[in-house]
Amino acid sequence: MEALNKKERISAIFRFSMWLIICVLIISLPIIITTLVPSEQQSLQAKENAGLIQEINFEKEFFAVKIQTIMDLMKKRQANEINGDNFNAELMVVVNEIKKQTEAEINWRGDMYRNIVVIAEYLITANKVMSSSSENKDKLARELDKIILEFESCGDDIADLSSKRRRDIEEGIGAVDKEFKKALKMLNNYKAEL
Repeated sequence: MEALNKKERISAIFRFSMWLIICVLIISLPIIITTLVPSEQQSLQAKENAGLIQEINFEKEFFAVKIQTIMDLMKKRQANEINGDNFNAELMVVVNEIKKQTEAEINWRGDMYRNIVVIAEYLITANKVMSSSSENKDKLARELDKIILEFESCGDDIADLSSKRRRDIEEGIGAVDKEFKKALKMLNNYKAEL
């Protein structure tokens, strides 16, 4: 027995086959694309990860070491293991190394590096101020010693005067002598605080 309409049957099978192929392609195309795209994304992520690893290594191997060096220098300076000039010189070397290594950075990391450099430069300035103030303290202590010596010589003169003059002069000199000893004691206390 033969089919009555061979053309319709062939046409129906052909249409069915075409719809089947189209449906299979529609279903399989996203699967194929998802298998190909992740490899491209993985290669892009691998490049980004390599860049991040390089930046992290720079942070860890260079920048963190320099910050630790600055902290060690500060500890040595506080413990008076290093004098002010050596502290400034070593800190300036570290600052110059950081500037040289990070001058091309224009992003937020560059801002962070420049902030560390500015802080280190403030430390150098503060150390210079502290050194000059300690020199000023020594100079002030020497000047106070001179003033105290002059006061003591005045005290000796007052003692000589009191034995030579009358009672009323002695009473006035006694009051002045009391004030003089009070001022001398205040100067000695001020000198001891330096």
